[in-house]
Amino acid sequence: MEVLQPFAQEALDALDAQVAVLDEEGAIIGCNRRWRDAGHQVNAPGRPGANYVESTGWSARRGDPRAQRAEKGLRRLIGGEIESFDATFRVGRRFIRLRARAIHQGPPARFIVLHEDITAVLRARQERDHAHSELATARREHAGRIESAYEELGQRLAAITLSAQAIKRAGLAAASVATILLAVDEAKRELRLLRDAAISGPPAASGK
Repeated sequence: MEVLQPFAQEALDALDAQVAVLDEEGAIIGCNRRWRDAGHQVNAPGRPGANYVESTGWSARRGDPRAQRAEKGLRRLIGGEIESFDATFRVGRRFIRLRARAIHQGPPARFIVLHEDITAVLRARQERDHAHSELATARREHAGRIESAYEELGQRLAAITLSAQAIKRAGLAAASVATILLAVDEAKRELRLLRDAAISGPPAASGK
């Protein structure tokens, strides 16, 4: 069984990522300390000689399309059909990003595999999306309440306007009626501005 030279092993152990090197059959010929420590979390073999493709447990997760894509990608990589691929699969409540690449087409072929636990990243994105959804819902509800208030007040102002016009036609307190009508028109303008501002909301912040 082929194994990595001591210097290569030390170089792998110095990396922060979880890294393994595979031979042309998919067997592990070397992995770093982080891979060995975290391998049990993703059912990945943590010792040289074990076949990564066969023993990672893809077959136990046949119902998971992510695992199916990962297994298919690995077999295509080792078969020489592709030079690299990325995949994300789920193990329990954890999400693992898998990155694999051919580092020597051979013969003999060699491949490097990296695992990255992205559970926290995905959860943060889900929380962000949920917060955005709640904010959008709150804005719609707020705009609906403003629209309802606008319609109700508008109807009341219309009734006041009709009453004032009737008084004016009767020739009673014309000056006072004119003042009332002016105030009503001003109130309508303010209501329209308030409604438009509430419905449109604040300007969206520019993002990357």
